[in-house]
Amino acid sequence: MITRITKFQLQEDHRVNFSEFMKQFRDELISVDGCQHFDVLQDKTDDLSFQMYMIWDEDEKLEDFRVSDLNKLLIDKIEIFSGENPTSWTVETVFDPDELKNQKSLFD
Repeated sequence: MITRITKFQLQEDHRVNFSEFMKQFRDELISVDGCQHFDVLQDKTDDLSFQMYMIWDEDEKLEDFRVSDLNKLLIDKIEIFSGENPTSWTVETVFDPDELKNQKSLFD
Protein backbone atom coordinates (compact mmCIF):
# COMPACT_ATOMS: atom_id res chain seq x y z
CA MET A 1 0.00 0.00 0.00
CA ILE A 2 1.03 3.57 -0.73
CA THR A 3 0.39 6.47 1.64
CA ARG A 4 0.32 10.08 0.53
CA ILE A 5 0.68 12.72 3.24
CA THR A 6 0.17 16.40 2.45
CA LYS A 7 0.83 19.13 5.00
CA PHE A 8 -0.29 22.74 4.83
CA GLN A 9 -1.04 25.75 6.99
CA LEU A 10 -4.59 27.13 6.73
CA GLN A 11 -5.29 30.85 6.76
CA GLU A 12 -7.72 31.82 9.53
CA ASP A 13 -10.21 33.50 7.20
CA HIS A 14 -10.61 30.31 5.11
CA ARG A 15 -11.53 27.96 7.96
CA VAL A 16 -15.26 27.64 7.08
CA ASN A 17 -14.69 27.31 3.32
CA PHE A 18 -11.98 24.73 3.93
CA SER A 19 -14.25 22.60 6.09
CA GLU A 20 -17.09 22.67 3.56
CA PHE A 21 -14.78 21.88 0.65
CA MET A 22 -13.09 18.96 2.43
CA LYS A 23 -16.43 17.30 3.22
CA GLN A 24 -17.35 17.35 -0.47
CA PHE A 25 -13.85 16.39 -1.57
CA ARG A 26 -13.79 13.37 0.77
CA ASP A 27 -16.93 11.92 -0.80
CA GLU A 28 -15.44 12.33 -4.28
CA LEU A 29 -12.04 10.91 -3.35
CA ILE A 30 -13.35 7.81 -1.58
CA SER A 31 -15.13 6.86 -4.82
CA VAL A 32 -11.86 7.00 -6.82
CA ASP A 33 -10.60 3.57 -7.86
CA GLY A 34 -7.70 2.51 -5.64
CA CYS A 35 -8.28 4.95 -2.78
CA GLN A 36 -8.61 2.91 0.42
CA HIS A 37 -8.64 5.69 3.00
CA PHE A 38 -8.72 9.46 3.32
CA ASP A 39 -8.47 11.55 6.46
CA VAL A 40 -7.74 15.16 7.38
CA LEU A 41 -5.68 15.57 10.54
CA GLN A 42 -5.38 18.76 12.58
CA ASP A 43 -2.35 19.51 14.71
CA LYS A 44 -3.13 19.45 18.43
CA THR A 45 -1.08 22.55 19.22
CA ASP A 46 -1.64 24.59 16.05
CA ASP A 47 -5.27 24.53 14.94
CA LEU A 48 -4.39 25.99 11.54
CA SER A 49 -1.90 23.22 10.68
CA PHE A 50 -3.39 20.27 8.76
CA GLN A 51 -2.31 17.07 7.09
CA MET A 52 -4.22 15.03 4.55
CA TYR A 53 -3.65 11.31 4.79
CA MET A 54 -4.51 9.08 1.80
CA ILE A 55 -3.94 5.36 1.41
CA TRP A 56 -3.80 3.90 -2.11
CA ASP A 57 -3.71 0.32 -3.37
CA GLU A 58 -0.67 0.89 -5.56
CA ASP A 59 1.55 3.51 -7.20
CA GLU A 60 -0.40 3.42 -10.47
CA LYS A 61 -3.68 4.33 -8.76
CA LEU A 62 -2.04 7.22 -6.91
CA GLU A 63 -0.43 8.42 -10.14
CA ASP A 64 -3.81 8.30 -11.91
CA PHE A 65 -5.21 10.50 -9.14
CA ARG A 66 -2.24 12.87 -9.24
CA VAL A 67 -2.93 13.71 -12.92
CA SER A 68 -6.72 13.88 -12.46
CA ASP A 69 -8.96 16.93 -12.52
CA LEU A 70 -9.97 16.12 -8.94
CA ASN A 71 -6.37 16.47 -7.74
CA LYS A 72 -5.91 19.68 -9.73
CA LEU A 73 -8.99 21.08 -7.99
CA LEU A 74 -7.59 19.99 -4.62
CA ILE A 75 -4.23 21.65 -5.24
CA ASP A 76 -5.89 24.88 -6.40
CA LYS A 77 -8.14 25.00 -3.33
CA ILE A 78 -5.34 24.19 -0.87
CA GLU A 79 -3.24 26.98 -2.37
CA ILE A 80 -6.16 29.40 -1.90
CA PHE A 81 -6.89 28.21 1.65
CA SER A 82 -3.25 28.23 2.72
CA GLY A 83 -1.74 30.95 0.56
CA GLU A 84 1.21 28.68 -0.28
CA ASN A 85 2.07 25.35 -1.85
CA PRO A 86 1.47 22.33 0.38
CA THR A 87 4.30 19.91 1.18
CA SER A 88 3.70 16.25 0.28
CA TRP A 89 5.34 12.90 0.90
CA THR A 90 4.64 9.53 -0.65
CA VAL A 91 5.59 6.58 1.53
CA GLU A 92 5.16 2.83 1.33
CA THR A 93 4.02 0.47 4.05
CA VAL A 94 7.00 -1.52 5.33
CA PHE A 95 5.21 -4.19 7.35
CA ASP A 96 2.34 -6.33 6.15
CA PRO A 97 -0.53 -5.73 8.63
CA ASP A 98 -1.66 -9.37 8.37
CA GLU A 99 1.82 -10.60 9.32
CA LEU A 100 1.88 -8.30 12.34
CA LYS A 101 -1.38 -9.79 13.63
CA ASN A 102 0.22 -13.22 13.82
CA GLN A 103 3.57 -12.07 15.19
CA LYS A 104 4.49 -12.96 18.75
CA SER A 105 5.13 -10.10 21.13
CA LEU A 106 8.67 -9.35 22.24
CA PHE A 107 7.37 -9.50 25.80
CA ASP A 108 5.94 -13.01 25.62
